[in-house]
Amino acid sequence: MPVDQALLEARREPILMKELNRRFCYLVLIASLMSCSPKLDSAVSQGNNLLEDGGFEESDAKGLPGGWRIVPQHKGKGQAVVDTTFAHSGRYSLKLKPNKKSTSEGFGVFLMLDEDALKGKDITISGFVKAEGITDNAAVCLSTDKENWIPLPKDTKGEFVPFSKTFSLSRSISKAGLLLLVGGTRGTVWLDDLVVSERKNFVESTATRPPKTAQKLSQKNILENSGFEDKAGDGLPAGWRVIPHHKDKGEAAQDDVNAYTGSYSLKISPNKTNDKEGYGVFKMLNVDDVRGKDVTIHGFARVVGLSNNATILLQTDRANWLKLPSNTGGKFVPFSKTFSIAKSIPEAGLLILVGGTSGDVWIDDLKVSVEKETFDSPKDKTKAAARGEDADISKPSEKTVRLGELSASAAILFVSNRDTGTRRQEIYAMDADGGNVTRITFTNKHHFITGIDNSRRYIVTSRAVEDTHKPRGLGDEDRKSLWLLDLETKKEVRLTDLRNHAEGDCFSPDGQWIVLFMKLGDKAQMDIYRIRRDGSELTRLTNTPRTLEGDPSWSNDGTRILFDCLDTENPKPRFVLKTMDVTGGNIKTVYDGGPGVTIKGAWPAGCFDAHWSPDDQWIVFEQAVKDTGGNAGSGIWHIFKVRANGSGIKDLSLAGGHDDRAEYLPSYSQDGKSIVFGSIYLAKNPKDSHNDIFIMDANSGSFKRLTDNPANDMYPVWIPSGN
Repeated sequence: MPVDQALLEARREPILMKELNRRFCYLVLIASLMSCSPKLDSAVSQGNNLLEDGGFEESDAKGLPGGWRIVPQHKGKGQAVVDTTFAHSGRYSLKLKPNKKSTSEGFGVFLMLDEDALKGKDITISGFVKAEGITDNAAVCLSTDKENWIPLPKDTKGEFVPFSKTFSLSRSISKAGLLLLVGGTRGTVWLDDLVVSERKNFVESTATRPPKTAQKLSQKNILENSGFEDKAGDGLPAGWRVIPHHKDKGEAAQDDVNAYTGSYSLKISPNKTNDKEGYGVFKMLNVDDVRGKDVTIHGFARVVGLSNNATILLQTDRANWLKLPSNTGGKFVPFSKTFSIAKSIPEAGLLILVGGTSGDVWIDDLKVSVEKETFDSPKDKTKAAARGEDADISKPSEKTVRLGELSASAAILFVSNRDTGTRRQEIYAMDADGGNVTRITFTNKHHFITGIDNSRRYIVTSRAVEDTHKPRGLGDEDRKSLWLLDLETKKEVRLTDLRNHAEGDCFSPDGQWIVLFMKLGDKAQMDIYRIRRDGSELTRLTNTPRTLEGDPSWSNDGTRILFDCLDTENPKPRFVLKTMDVTGGNIKTVYDGGPGVTIKGAWPAGCFDAHWSPDDQWIVFEQAVKDTGGNAGSGIWHIFKVRANGSGIKDLSLAGGHDDRAEYLPSYSQDGKSIVFGSIYLAKNPKDSHNDIFIMDANSGSFKRLTDNPANDMYPVWIPSGN
């Protein structure tokens, strides 16, 4: 792109408009802003990211991210705010939306940078973008002595996708600013995890790093489909995608002609339309797999006739580059490089990039290896367990216990204190009509929410084993840990550390994972995690300070996790319903029930205990509607259902004529026709509170009682048929 003029230093005159594509021009900054705007401190705050808040988690009084300002000439031509609806990681993103007043000049925001931190360096701008319905163009611009542009995609099909580009900057630059710009009059762009980092020189290395002190190290590969043997519908290896704004600049596909091992490799070929930006593919990684670890990228490459460079990029809070050879003489040759990754990274993605307009690159047996740690001392175990990083640290071995039999007709799992004579609850099962009640557990522990996998073999339960709120005895208020019961082998095992509070009742559809929420130690923060059924691979999916997230539910198609989140930024804080993908990305607000009702001294307002319908088209949940002081002080809670897109809300308790109770923990039957739930009712005097289990029609709300016991029958959940 031609550069008409360097950045002005002296007077209050606007910078000349530049052309990006067709009529896509921007009036950028005025010199007075460049001289009076605060510079970003050159000290590194997030790894090597020169931006203090690349995740847009902090906002000012105007709703903009801290330090960002609307380009003065663009005021009134669009909206720029911190957005809580969509985020690639964390809680927020930056949302840009032009309006009908936007002209060819466009609409945008800017942030001043410290030019001394950029002078004479190769600077990489990277991040993640989500775009919908843009009618012109969107771009990121690093404006120095010239304008360095990164075009962004116009539509990303509802997902955040990565972008990255590196610029070589002059040593003589006098000013530096970062601009985010949108053209046209319609559409929306969200940006998140924006990184401005120095690109280091390539250093080839195949050396083995010395082991860390006091730890024994071994390697594990965290990259699925490393040999590119599994194929997706678009011809690419499963899990890989072409970078959206690289489409038509080359070809990427699973190749069955050249392979180092197995039957396939990944082939990437740029074409004549490729430019300096390059052509490439990407795959997102689980960020918790690489946080704070030494990560080795290694594999085999075959390069023929490439007219430029080929690289592999591990994008975290910085750009970690591995340069591939320009020609391998027709053979596959090994490559390897190790990077030390910071603990505070927001996300991780792997990109394979090819420059030039001709040539071919094949990649095979690509691995992303991280160090598996075994700890040598109880002190090391304690530290790791407190962080929640390893579910199996200090975990006891499996223990054979007494477990009751689950009958073939059993349809509902619940907990009750009907046999204990105390507040302590055990697990029971019963038929769909409330008959054939069978006791499952025989312990001295207190059981809370409970779930069962589709095979009907494994039960997950939140269990209190210590009276942490003495002297009341074991009960719901005590700290809980997650336990797995194997009905076939009659064994039980604790999955989470006793010092953390953990609750979960939902398996993934294949039964291999459990989703839960957990609070580490004495910290107030509560986040969503997933863990394998065997207690391995505890993975944090959310990490949102100053808020609470809970009640996760895995969708039946296996692609999404539903959870509730306390929206503390709202003037009237309340729990709202959100979804995310199973790796913690693409967080969306599904339903906000409004200010709601707060039950004094007990519950904040909002939506709780949400679960999917079998076809994932509906969500059922409970919400307080009136603080009456009745129902054992719980007030009145109704059960609602809403479509998965947030529409069609219906009050089932009101429709069914049972609107004077505290109803909670609804769960769909496998055929989607019925909802089982617990209820506290007829209890103006807390001493007379009564907890029983009911079932209602999923459409009309009409209901009938399943249990009628002087004890408390609570927390019901449907048992899959096993088919």
